[in-house]
Amino acid sequence: MERKYVDDYFVSGKLMLSSFERFSRHADEQRLDSSEGKTYLIHRTAQKGGQTLLVEADFGRDAYVLCGSLLPSLELMSAFGADSGIVIKNPMAFAYSISKCLRGFTRGFDGPCSYQLRRIIEHDFGWLELGPIDETEDISRFDQVVLEEALDRLVSPDVYFLKNSSYVSQAEWRFVWVVNHLVTGNIVLDVPDSRQFCERWESQGDVVAFGRGRV
Repeated sequence: MERKYVDDYFVSGKLMLSSFERFSRHADEQRLDSSEGKTYLIHRTAQKGGQTLLVEADFGRDAYVLCGSLLPSLELMSAFGADSGIVIKNPMAFAYSISKCLRGFTRGFDGPCSYQLRRIIEHDFGWLELGPIDETEDISRFDQVVLEEALDRLVSPDVYFLKNSSYVSQAEWRFVWVVNHLVTGNIVLDVPDSRQFCERWESQGDVVAFGRGRV
């Protein structure tokens, strides 16, 4: 981050969370990802001659996000136009302290991003008895109960952590807070309790400065 935001966080506890919608239209090339949240969910099996179910889905419109890196370095800092940062020492406690300040919070996840050429999550559930289908491939003729159960099984927290492989150098670690309402931009929270689980970038000394540290 820019030093002024790091200063503000450690003085007042103010922290900004972003969103998938914001990522998709960010002016900064390092932060812009127009396909954030767009995912292909696939069920594919070879049983009984083969069966494939493909769904194009859009996720993240109900979530706030905070992104960090597992490989902090001066090079990465320069790429983001930053001159400081926050080192999170206890990710779980940090995330929980944030969740207590978010209206409508329902569940949260954190972990490393998965970098792919195409955002795809694929499973093999075996043959699904979806019912009759003709050459028009009219999905309204499927057994809707079986179809909905398959879709529920395809959806997992992984959908929040897919990124295009062109961003792999960022080695992103992502925090996701899901809420019960639509999220269309950023939010600034007062989260002073979260500071006890963090340190300033500068306090880590040469270990972080030369890129051998770990957030």
